[in-house]
Amino acid sequence: MSFIKSLKKIINSGQSKSIILTGNVYDLFFDGKDYVPLVSYLSSQCKVENKDGQKDLIQLLFELNKEIRVVGDDAKLNIIWSKVFDKPLVERLEQSKSNATFALELLRSLAECNRTVKPSSSNLLMFIEAADMLLPEEEISRMNLQDRKRIRS
Repeated sequence: MSFIKSLKKIINSGQSKSIILTGNVYDLFFDGKDYVPLVSYLSSQCKVENKDGQKDLIQLLFELNKEIRVVGDDAKLNIIWSKVFDKPLVERLEQSKSNATFALELLRSLAECNRTVKPSSSNLLMFIEAADMLLPEEEISRMNLQDRKRIRS
């Protein structure tokens, strides 16, 4: 079974809310047209459309040194965001490019908004590139203040 089939099975069955991929994650993968990085490959393989051909799944792609990209129905995401926050989501997404801590907090806020506004729906999928570089692998008590702020509950 390919890792994409395993990934889809885990997500669709609800076995886990987070999945960490290890191994050759910095390789290029063939998506049917080109060789692309892992985040782009996963995004292309995990698209879900309803019977009318509209995208039901909203994907948030966080790649290092880029702003968070929205794949899918960004209008739905804007509506969800505007019910909770006043500042437009587009401005927040643009700010995510320059600050990884801000980007992680924005992803957390978007997940919280989605749970609050649409509690019965699980139509949000996030891909975080190089998560191992964003948060160090050590005890919280030994982390510096900036890293502690990134993982606060």
